[in-house]
Amino acid sequence: MKRLLLLLSLLAIPLANIHAQIEAKVDERFELTGILLSLADFPEFTQCGVESYKQDIDDYFARFKSSEQVQSVKELCRQLETQKVFPTPDAKLMFSPGDILMPAAGLLEIKNGHVRLSREYKGKDLSRLLPPEWTAEQFGEYVKILDGFYRESRFGRFFKEHEGLYAEAENNVREVYDEATRDWFVSFFGDGSVPGMRLYVSLVNCHYSYPVGNAMLIPVNDDKDGNPVPYKNVIWGDIDDMCREFSENIFYRYWDEMEPAANIIYPQIVDFLDFTADDFSYVLEEYASVTPYITNIFVSGSGNLAAADEIILSFSEPMQGSYGFDGVPEGAEELPFERVEWLDGTHFRFALAEGACRPGHTYGIILSPEGFLSPKMFGVDEKHRVLRFKCE
Repeated sequence: MKRLLLLLSLLAIPLANIHAQIEAKVDERFELTGILLSLADFPEFTQCGVESYKQDIDDYFARFKSSEQVQSVKELCRQLETQKVFPTPDAKLMFSPGDILMPAAGLLEIKNGHVRLSREYKGKDLSRLLPPEWTAEQFGEYVKILDGFYRESRFGRFFKEHEGLYAEAENNVREVYDEATRDWFVSFFGDGSVPGMRLYVSLVNCHYSYPVGNAMLIPVNDDKDGNPVPYKNVIWGDIDDMCREFSENIFYRYWDEMEPAANIIYPQIVDFLDFTADDFSYVLEEYASVTPYITNIFVSGSGNLAAADEIILSFSEPMQGSYGFDGVPEGAEELPFERVEWLDGTHFRFALAEGACRPGHTYGIILSPEGFLSPKMFGVDEKHRVLRFKCE
């Protein structure tokens, strides 16, 4: 069995194309969750990449920014972060409530104007369905928060008003993933009995995809013409996850025929992993030689943050052109930028709000390695991800 699982992982990696009927849908449960988190000012959900949609959210839900539901979800997320066990201090910096709340939305249903636990899961042991950070009591309280926000904000009306935009995003996601997954899977396996893959489309969260049961939640952003399209830096990672989902049953079905080959491959892989473990310093050096890093940080206003209107990051090599952020460093306030943009392949600009940086305060931002990528898909170097700026 160990050899089978290893072979599953290895052979799923190169499956850059698969053949299946792709379904893509904007789901009200995930938009509800994402918009509530954006009102709670969690950085990942305040970076909506569809500008017209972001403005509509700001306008429609402005009066709920200080609502009881928003304050309650902030408190719940603080509790979940406290209860979560982090393997390293750096991992805590990467914590996002979306990692827990987005998959949990898949357990819900919206029916007759109410949010509730889906009938499919009633009577089941929730501890087996929820991440370990949750308690059943907390989850029940969270469902009440969502239900109250849904009803009081008349969220269903907002969702219906944007059906045209959702349909456009769904079509664009479907086209991209269909093109990326066309025909190869069948030609590789010689088997057409592949189940359909559901993609949920999210307009509100930034550059992260989330596994949701047997589906994926795909984020979108504006292209140069303002059309909602998938973030290009997440597509191949998503397809890798889809390959694992599609291929598992076929591997098990044909394991008797594949086992002799696995018995030959497995010892070679063990030797490689042993070498990697014994010579990991060499592996790290090799990785460091290909990861992009920041070579210079320019702060306008002669370096005085209080007078600056822009910060420009220079990278060691031309980058892919995507971006994303993973929150704020501990002890700092979020860098008050109005917008961001790539000036060219190696220069990234934060346009700062005038007079927003106050003397005596420290501001910061954490660059996402999945957002700042080189053309070879290497994320920005770990030592260059956490940015802090002290305003004198």
